[in-house]
Amino acid sequence: MINPDANAAAGVYWQNALQGYKKSLKYYDIGGFTTYNLNHLTHGLAPFTPLTYHNHHLALLNALMWATGDPVFTKYWKLWKNYVDTQSPIRPIHGDVNGDGLVTQADVTLAQSLVGQLPSSWTLQQLVATDLDDDGYITSADIPLIQASANQFRAK
Repeated sequence: MINPDANAAAGVYWQNALQGYKKSLKYYDIGGFTTYNLNHLTHGLAPFTPLTYHNHHLALLNALMWATGDPVFTKYWKLWKNYVDTQSPIRPIHGDVNGDGLVTQADVTLAQSLVGQLPSSWTLQQLVATDLDDDGYITSADIPLIQASANQFRAK
């Protein structure tokens, strides 16, 4: 017999797991490749980057992308697949909305005008540079994050 309470609990656990996965993806991206674990962040070690694990990441993201339809999994799958396909990865500067290599008030202004939109001419790198809260969309939640990036960029 199926216990509806157990099914509801499983659904909650599944949604919580998906949220955790989405939040952690950016930490596995080391610019042009993915790392097996997060020891480069937690223990200060060099990233461990066997090609087989990059391929595993792509397979797992592909499964999550198709199982959930979530745009965050799609965004990362496309970005990480691009690393393999192009052999010349381009890691976007987070907050560089206009792609000029700087993060300035102009990027904040442009992002504000693009909330709720995704220009058809945009590349995946532009979306990654603009979607700083990693929800797969350009939203008002991205604006203060881009502003903070601009402030940090200016301070350097």
